[in-house]
Amino acid sequence: MVIASDLATEKDADAFMRDNFLIPQSRYGWSFEEQVRIPNSRGRIDYVVTTGEGLQFGIECKKDLYCGEVGTSARKLAGHFEQAAAYARGLQLPVFVGPFVTHDNFSGLVQGGQKLTALAALNIFGGRVNVGSLVHHDYHWGSWTLRLRGHRFWCSRNGMQERMNKLVTSQGAKKERIQL
Repeated sequence: MVIASDLATEKDADAFMRDNFLIPQSRYGWSFEEQVRIPNSRGRIDYVVTTGEGLQFGIECKKDLYCGEVGTSARKLAGHFEQAAAYARGLQLPVFVGPFVTHDNFSGLVQGGQKLTALAALNIFGGRVNVGSLVHHDYHWGSWTLRLRGHRFWCSRNGMQERMNKLVTSQGAKKERIQL
C-alpha cells in the first residue's frame, strides 16, 4: 500500500511512476523518454510515452496526489492543470498528471455526478484540452488507469480503449470535438 510519505517529493513520485508503471509496461512494447523539452518553451515534461501500437502521450509527475475525502484540493490541481495544458499544446499530445493514489473504489470521484470532486473536474474539463489523470488503484492489486474526458483511456487490466485512440493527437483548440 502506498502512503503519503512515499510520494512526498516530486522525485519520489517520479521514481514511483517509473518503477511501478513505466518499466513494467515496457514488457508490452511501451517505451519512454525522460525530461523531454517542450517545443518553443523552456519547459520539460517528465515523460513522453510511446505504446506498442505507436500511440503517444505525455506524463507530468506531481507529489502528494490523493483521491478521496482528503484528496488533493482544486486549487492545487489548477496549477498542475495549467502546466499540463501548456505541455499538451506544445507537444500536440494528451498529457496525464499523476500519480494519483486511491485506496478505495473511486469511480464516482473521476466521472462527476451531482457532486464534482477536484479530480473529476480535472478529468472532465481538462480533457477538453487533452489533459487527464494517471491513477494508481491501491485497492485493486496495484492497477493503473489513464483517464481523459471523464472516461478510461487505458487500464492495466483491459488495455487501450479503442474509442479513445482518436484523442491521442490534437490540433489544439481548433480541433473538431468528437462526442464520446
